[in-house]
Amino acid sequence: MKRVDAVLNQVCAAYHHNVYAAHLLNSVLR
Repeated sequence: MKRVDAVLNQVCAAYHHNVYAAHLLNSVLR
């Protein structure tokens, strides 16, 4: 269960990083 938790945490972190990067790119392009 701990391994699944760690993987899920990593996926969530990567997702949020991508969303933040997209938001930053959008701000720069505006």
